[in-house]
Amino acid sequence: MPHPPYQGVILAAGQGQRMGPLAERYPKALLPVANVPLIVRHLQTLHQLGVRETFVVIGHLGDAIRKTLGDGTAHGMELHYVEQGARQGIAHAVASLEPHLDGPFILLLGDICFDFHHPEQALALMDQQDADAVLAVKMEVDADAVRRNFSVEMDDAGRVYRVVEKPVEPATLCKGCGLYVFTPTLFDAIRRTPRSRLRNEYELTDAIQTLIDDGSPVYGASIVDWDVNVTSPEDLIACSCHA
Repeated sequence: MPHPPYQGVILAAGQGQRMGPLAERYPKALLPVANVPLIVRHLQTLHQLGVRETFVVIGHLGDAIRKTLGDGTAHGMELHYVEQGARQGIAHAVASLEPHLDGPFILLLGDICFDFHHPEQALALMDQQDADAVLAVKMEVDADAVRRNFSVEMDDAGRVYRVVEKPVEPATLCKGCGLYVFTPTLFDAIRRTPRSRLRNEYELTDAIQTLIDDGSPVYGASIVDWDVNVTSPEDLIACSCHA
């Protein structure tokens, strides 16, 4: 059964400490890739997927994001801003949105630059499999790329049975990439997810594993051609060169 229209979520509260002086003047989500801010690229992706209402979680220099994007009209989108208080992990940031989201949603991490092919396949997979989550994934050739993100283990049908945040020895070269599609069942999983031993935070990956352990259908969608987690000025340059 098809899902109702999707809402969008962009997490853009991070400070970007490794950005040096850039982080003192700009929130990371406003840093430009080929003259287009990262967050605007995300809005373009969401618009392409039919999203017309998006919630932006802001923190560090969040007013600059508000002033730049406004109410979203220029991007064909209705935008709402939610302040993240204490930063206790990605799952904690997502949990703050529960009062605002009334159906399935597409989540993008605001500090990752992507190239997708047919991202609509992730939404089709949600409908075809009546899934509670779909994770954008990419096969890597270098295990270090998986170690910096999270590994995704799937069966032959693409159903995910294990995810591991920053694995020391990845069991697979399939990497999660920072675009997710969820139903509101995620919020109950987050409530039952403890802080991680890795970073003492509420990890989204751990909440996804809770969904999996509950028997919820979680699938991987191979829709990512290229991605960079923008953590340094060198990453920003690399993204601009690629674009």
